[in-house]
Amino acid sequence: MFYHILQKYLRYLRVLLVIRHYFKNYLPICIIAFLSSKRILPTKNIKCICKDNSKHVMPLKLYILLSNGLFEGLFRDIRCKDGVAIAKNFRIPFNELLSSHEVLEALKYGWRYDGKLRCWYKNNCKFIHIRHYLLEVFNYGEYERIDVNDKVAVDIGAGYGETSIYFLKSARAEAQPPPAHRRCGRESRGTQAWGRGEVGVARAEVLAVSLGCGREGAGQDREEELLVGGIGLQRSTCASL
Repeated sequence: MFYHILQKYLRYLRVLLVIRHYFKNYLPICIIAFLSSKRILPTKNIKCICKDNSKHVMPLKLYILLSNGLFEGLFRDIRCKDGVAIAKNFRIPFNELLSSHEVLEALKYGWRYDGKLRCWYKNNCKFIHIRHYLLEVFNYGEYERIDVNDKVAVDIGAGYGETSIYFLKSARAEAQPPPAHRRCGRESRGTQAWGRGEVGVARAEVLAVSLGCGREGAGQDREEELLVGGIGLQRSTCASL
């Protein structure tokens, strides 16, 4: 018990030694962040003075993400004036860091951010935002026991379509659904996306029903677009099946 408490406070100290190179007022903001974590001094925003002398009112969540990212070596630098964190060979906007709790975990698994397309990508799979269920499907092996080679997979309630893409990729297939295989509107009672992939003798066919439906609520268009091999299966309306 004592050992774990000691390790925890040693980590606080090591983080402090790292972020002092990036925040000029690192000591007071570290104290505020610590007191807030203990609910002694609850706060949502903190005033930071960055190493470029720029002053910012930063969400506490963002400060914690930046601190942990710098400490773990996931970020090489931060540029407060530009509002970006610098990773190995790409930049991540601060707003994108705030869009998900899973950004640091995604970086550890090799996901990268494309500033031009404004999306995350890995192995030719592209998504606008990082979500926990993307990591569950692509990195935690949730469906790795399912063999879809030479089979047809029907993904009902496809949501973002991450499982549909995974099934195509697990068959060593490139997900490039032609326009003729996309059906929308009243005829199909919602949006369906159809993808086929084939490499050698490995084939997979996936029908994604209700693409774009899920946690945000049925009947609502999602702002996020699903990108498959550079082709978007976009802003689909939930099916009333």
